[in-house]
Amino acid sequence: MGMDGYRDTFESWEAVGGGAVGGYSMNAMFADGGLQTDYELSNINSVSMTPNGKYAIVGQSQGPPQIWDAVNGQLVSSMQGTSANCSKVALACSGTLLVGLASDGIDAQPNVLQIWDVNTGKPVQLTHQIKCATFTLSNNSNNLIMTGNQKYGRGISVGILDLNNSELTKEIKSDTNQSYGSTPSFITLTPDERYAIVGCPTSSNSTNYVVFDLTTQQELVQPPTITLESDPKCSIVLNNDQMLTGTKTGQLVLWDIPTCQRLSTLNDNGQNAHRDRITDLKLSPDRTCFVSTSADGTGKVWDTNTKEIISKLNGHKREVN
Repeated sequence: MGMDGYRDTFESWEAVGGGAVGGYSMNAMFADGGLQTDYELSNINSVSMTPNGKYAIVGQSQGPPQIWDAVNGQLVSSMQGTSANCSKVALACSGTLLVGLASDGIDAQPNVLQIWDVNTGKPVQLTHQIKCATFTLSNNSNNLIMTGNQKYGRGISVGILDLNNSELTKEIKSDTNQSYGSTPSFITLTPDERYAIVGCPTSSNSTNYVVFDLTTQQELVQPPTITLESDPKCSIVLNNDQMLTGTKTGQLVLWDIPTCQRLSTLNDNGQNAHRDRITDLKLSPDRTCFVSTSADGTGKVWDTNTKEIISKLNGHKREVN
């Protein structure tokens, strides 16, 4: 079957030996350069930060995840067990659990859900193996909302897993006669957690965004969809009803989440928001503004309510991502 609260990623990992040996050093990552110890890690698949910025959670290609102190660069805890290709790591349940996706030794894709007790480092034993393509956490981080393809790759489903007791509390499936593209690679929630928006890349270089109403009592649904020429992850939820997507042609498309209908296209003096593809969108924690970055070498800050430009970030010689 994304992880919004833990998505911020360090960009300053230093590769040992130019990155050729597959190890990474932590000592250049933190500010004052006073650290004397290097910690060697196997190839890193993912790094995420806790919301308070104090801890970095590292998923490795070989071996279970680790938790590092982002202030002094010290290893805090290393999870136990065998893992490979561990990705999409996130702290859950007020920091007591660590969740992530890993491969099972048969399928190289990291699609097996693994959960660890942070205090002991031991894996949490599930009653059965759970596979998913990607996931996100609820606001209180007690529930895991996951998505993936149904059997034979047709149709997609969204499941809600209660992490406190490892119980699947709800599963919603789309019509298996409907294909939405490739395996889902993106999922996010509206602030009220009513809607889950799933992004599926297509063979035509676009994304099908599929909206699931998590309050429905039906198990089989025909969810509304919208197709946009964008990277699946190049979207942000502005509020309970509106989603913003940055396209590969430089447009910022505002659309209605419940109906998947286009509402408007943001512009800069009558022109597209950017002159080249949009590489990323980020929403401020208070949701009052957002930033769009582009291959045109600019970043722009927008007012969430008025959809007008607040400022332009110029001066980059290459694409901003």
